[in-house]
Amino acid sequence: MTGNQQNHLVHFLAPARIAGYRSFLKLTSNEEVRRAYAWNYAISAMVFPLLGCIEMHLRDAIHRVMSQRYSPAGAAGHHGHPWYDDAQAQHYPFIGDAKKSIDGILHDKKTKARRNPQPTTDDVVAALTFGFWTNFFRTLSPVDAPPVISQIFPNHPILNPKQWGNSQNRHQLGQDLQIANFFRNRVAHHEPLFKFRYQGAYPKRLAQGLTNLRGCMDLCLVISGWIDGPSEQALRQSDWFQHFQVLSTEACFNDWVRNGNPPAHTYPV
Repeated sequence: MTGNQQNHLVHFLAPARIAGYRSFLKLTSNEEVRRAYAWNYAISAMVFPLLGCIEMHLRDAIHRVMSQRYSPAGAAGHHGHPWYDDAQAQHYPFIGDAKKSIDGILHDKKTKARRNPQPTTDDVVAALTFGFWTNFFRTLSPVDAPPVISQIFPNHPILNPKQWGNSQNRHQLGQDLQIANFFRNRVAHHEPLFKFRYQGAYPKRLAQGLTNLRGCMDLCLVISGWIDGPSEQALRQSDWFQHFQVLSTEACFNDWVRNGNPPAHTYPV
């Protein structure tokens, strides 16, 4: 990238975003700003596919369990039952924003009539956001939660299904999933991944921010393992995660941003 292109990049970014990079990372030039943005972008490029896999694991697990729970007795293909659809005799009773999200897929936005043909269950599941799926567990009653959560997360440290009837346990699960959703949104919007709160106070130094980042990524992988252990291990062994581990260090920051020496495998901006 030429010097003129580098300046265009800096001018393209919002002043508030540039100021956040400059102040937190103590950057002294536009070139360091560009390198820091490229470094953060490279981290995002490694994290995003990992979170995409975790999102698919979660939504598919929920869909599988709820399809089995609400499909008519003896029905074939119960893995694809539209358990979310209130037109079905047996369905999960969504309310509020969750119901609006589903109705927005099943109904025409202008006429409010049901779409014809109706979207397939796979289409509906794929169209719902990660936020929908992470908030799903907040809708479960103390009666529904034990059998549902224990089947979705068979490898969770809470092994006794009855313990999911405890509101504190469900609240902690909800917090963990909200962290994953918040993390995913920061990545999707190219927010600085080195300066958000994971546990405790907001970081004041880069070392704290990177510790938060690595801890948050680890939690997301652990969530995948609660669903399926081999899937978690596959993600940890992936090139995405291996490169993330290199990028999310002070050594990489110093080499790339301070000295202009990015690692061999980079995503230039």
